[in-house]
Parts: sequence; structure tokens; C-alpha cells
Amino acid sequence: MSSATEGRVTPRSEDYSAWYHDVLREAQLVDSSPVRGCFVLMPRGMALWDRFKADLDERIADTGVVNASFPLLIPLSFLSREADHVEGFAKECALVTHTRLHTAEGGGVEADPDSALQEPFVIRPTSETVIWDSFRKWISTSADLPVLVNQWANVLRWERRTRPFLRTSEFHWQEGHTAHATREEALARAQRMQVVYGDVVRSCMAVPVLMGEKTPSERFAGAEATLTIEAMMQDGWALQSGTSHFLGTAFSDAFGVKYSDAEGESRPVWATSWGVSTRLLGAAIMSHSDDVGFVAPPAVAAHQVEVLAVGKGEALQAATAAGRALVQALRRGGVRATMDTDAKSLSGPGGEAASGGASARGKLSLGKRRFASERRGTPLRVEIGRRELEQGWARITPRVALDREACELAASELYELSGDVRVAPKHRWTMSDVASGKRRSMAAHGGVLAAKNQEAGDGEAPEMNIVLPGTAGKEGPEHFQMAPAMAFAALEAVHATLLMRRERQLKERTVPVASYDALKAHAAALARTDGGGASAAALTGPAFLVAPWKDCADNERLVKEETSLTIRCLNAGAQGPGPEDRCILSGEPATHLAVFARAY
Repeated sequence: MSSATEGRVTPRSEDYSAWYHDVLREAQLVDSSPVRGCFVLMPRGMALWDRFKADLDERIADTGVVNASFPLLIPLSFLSREADHVEGFAKECALVTHTRLHTAEGGGVEADPDSALQEPFVIRPTSETVIWDSFRKWISTSADLPVLVNQWANVLRWERRTRPFLRTSEFHWQEGHTAHATREEALARAQRMQVVYGDVVRSCMAVPVLMGEKTPSERFAGAEATLTIEAMMQDGWALQSGTSHFLGTAFSDAFGVKYSDAEGESRPVWATSWGVSTRLLGAAIMSHSDDVGFVAPPAVAAHQVEVLAVGKGEALQAATAAGRALVQALRRGGVRATMDTDAKSLSGPGGEAASGGASARGKLSLGKRRFASERRGTPLRVEIGRRELEQGWARITPRVALDREACELAASELYELSGDVRVAPKHRWTMSDVASGKRRSMAAHGGVLAAKNQEAGDGEAPEMNIVLPGTAGKEGPEHFQMAPAMAFAALEAVHATLLMRRERQLKERTVPVASYDALKAHAAALARTDGGGASAAALTGPAFLVAPWKDCADNERLVKEETSLTIRCLNAGAQGPGPEDRCILSGEPATHLAVFARAY
């Protein structure tokens, strides 16, 4: 991810693609690799995925699904058993054809021809086929159903055009696979996982989505129905962020999987599969980041609070000691806190400055250290100097300007969550506590935020502060407990602000379209500028275009050819067409309300 313009973030209006790559580089989230389309997830980038994975894994388990692991290599013949499936992935598959290397005559190494496999293996693009081979051995009677499994894995799909996180040849994901006795059970599972995905993306990434169904031409290969969650990026383009598939009996038929019911009759087995991937990290990055750099959603940020010690000589040493005490108090309270890493020479890409690094930090100006923290996207920054040591508290500086309405909403939600321990697993700040059998006081965080809201003037966002344990009479254990509560209140305010901004964008920029001419006019505004930038209209104007539609693959292709728009989903939010609605292209009675958009 090196660049001739390293250190500069290209404005979105100048070149949107360059802006995205600059944000990734400056935040040290990904790096290039020697394999086309494959990228290195650097420690800060991997931390985002690990946090999200931990939350989603618990949510999936809450629905009764258990984790398993299936082979990376799939016999080539398996893919040919389901015709639609193999057609959908044929052009993306990589094959393993030999088992060893030998020295080539001209030097170097090559595949040993004597080690050629009788049957090549496909490197996993998805696992339906190999999993249903296992299900064939696991399922015989109704007592064996349902089977509900999930695996976290890497997959390989040989993409022609790649972009970090958004579309890569190799990526991390989870894929759930279930087998059911009835069609109704399988449909309900597919629908349930779509809701789980929508909730977790909102809760962890602060990204709202539209939920609907894909058109037949956009379905997963081999599926009878594909349910999707679609997020709107800042440039108005859509990003498919997760899918859940109702597979019918195609895979059970292909692998001969049947079950005997209570009367001994042989019955078909109904299937689903569903997954989300590291593409969601791209969704969060493009949803929240700005022309300064990365903005990390608090729930998944590698570090939620970054502490900067400022001053010279003994004053810097004292500030550093107070900063480390604050970091330790926050960590004990469950907040991911760190001292700032102001120079690459002091740490690895995701690490913390070496102990005793206060003098090294002094080599950079405070302004540059603040700027570096903002580029890293850390949600909260706390600066400690002589004045803060004397008063026993410091100001919390959020990475983004807080929204007053969002802060008030966050405070009320914290109070509500404090009353029901069963809600805790679904709340981003209590996951670790629930896992360890403890429960943090959400009401305390809500109280801090509510008090700050009251102190602020009308229409103003609250100013957030944090106590510095061990300074200016703040030596008691209660102060070590207060610091995390104050940090969590500020984190909640940041999350609520990010989410409210994106919800406002999604609502205001999702508009009805009454004619095909209007659709084409809006599509033109979403196109990139000559330099690749996102125009003012693309950043603020209509983006998700909702129109009456009669499903027709030929007309769908025509719209894509003429406008570059695709149908992202049908009947978003279960809203269908009215009895008098007619398709904007054919003029025939509408079968759906379609959401059109440019898409990644």
C-alpha cells in the first residue's frame, strides 16, 4: 500500500478511490502482498475483524448454531453435482493439481509430474458441497434435524478486479450452513440470519442497512432465494454487506441426503447458507472516514482511547506516569486504552510505544501527535499535561464532533439496557463482562452522559471529561471505577453520533422514482467526475432509487447497460408495490418495489 503521496489523504471530491486507499495506508490497516488480489491484514486491521468476529460469533451461538471446521480443499467432482452452483463459481476457482515440487532442469522448482493428482482439488470458494457431503453421513432420521453449523475460514475466489476489503481474491468470512425437515423452517432460518446481520452491523459498525431480497439474476449460485443487507456509502454507492440464502433441496438432492419421518417415509432435507466477510470492514471505513483519515467505530476499534502525555522534563515524566495509570484503570474496566504511538520507529504497526518512550515522543510536536492519532481513527483522545495533573481531570476529545441529539439518545438507551441482563449480550460494551459472568453498570454510564447533556447549552453537544486516578486527591478506588464509566459514556456518544449520521443519510438519500427518465437522471449524478472524484451531487443527492418494477432479467440487464445501476434488493423493509403501481420500464403492473443504485 505504499504510495508516492504517502502522508497525504486525497480529498473524496478529488478522487474517491485514491481517498479510500490513502485512508487504509495512513491507518496501517492493510498492506500489499506478492499475490495478485490478496492483501495483508495488518495488526490494526486484524483487530477490527477480531472484535467484530467475537461479537457476531456470540450472536450466532445465541440462535442455536455451533461452530465446526471443514476442509480447505474440495474434490473437483463435488462442484459438478449442482449445476447452477458450479456455473456460478467456475470462473473464480483455483485448482491444486500436484502434491509436491522438484528441482527444474534450468534451476528453481516446478511441479513434480509424478505427483499429479488423479482428481484435482478446488481451493474453497465456498463450502456448500463439502459440507453437504458430511451432512449425508450425519442425517438419517427426523431426530437428526435440524443441523446448524458455522465455520470461520478463509476462502479464495479469483477476482479480476480487486480492492482491499471490498473485493479481494482471498478473504476472511463466516459461513453458516443448516439442514431442516421443512421448507418453512429453512425459510425462517434464512430470514432470522438476515436480521442478525442487520443488527450486528448496526451495533458494531454503526452502519444502518436496507434489508430485502435479491432478484433471480443476482441470487447466490444454486439458491432459490437470496436475502441481502445493503449499506449506503458516503458517495451514494451501495455495498452488499451480507447475504442469507434459502437453498431449497438442491444440495440435499445432489448429495443424496434424505431423512425418514415418524412414519418411516423418506423426505427431502431443506437447506440454508449465510455469510458475512471482511467486506464489512470496508463498509465501516467508507461509511465513517473523512478527508483527515480513518474513523474507527468504537465497538471494533483496536484502541478506543489514546492517551497523550505532554510537557518537558519532569513534567513530561509525571504526565506519562499519570497517563499509564489512567490506561491501566481503563483497561481494568474493560476499555481498550493505550499511550499514543507517535512514530513508527517506536512500535510495530499495531503495537504500543516501548516503555520509557516519553523522551522519544517529545521529538514530535503535539500537533503532529494529535494528527497521527486522528489518522489512526482512535475514537477518543485524552491529553495529560501540567494543568490536568493539578486539576485531577482531563478533557476527552472525540475523533468526530458529537451530535447533541445522538448523545441524548445514547444516554436513554444506556439506562434502558441497565434494567435487563438478557439484553446485555446484544450490547457492544458488555460482551466481555457477560462472557466472564460479570455485569457492568450501564446506568452509571448513562448517568454520566445524561449529566453532561444537561451541562451543555441548548443545541450543543456535551463536553466530555475523564478523572485521572492518583492525581490531585483522586487516589481512592472509586476514581479508578469512574474513569471507565466516563470513557464508556463518551464511546457511546461517538457510536450514536456515527450511527445517526448514517441513518440520516440513508433516509434522506433513499428516494422514490416515478419514471425511467428520472432514474437515468439520478444515475448520471452518481457517476464519478473525470478525475475519479465524488461530485457534490454524489455525496449529497439521491442515491438509493426506489421504483415500481416488474421482474424481468432482460429489462434488468438493459437498465444496467444504460445507467450502470443495478437492483440492490426488492421490497426493502417488506414494502411492496401498490395495486396501481406500474413498472417504470415496461409499464406493466409492478411485482415489486426495486431499489436501484450504483454498487461496489
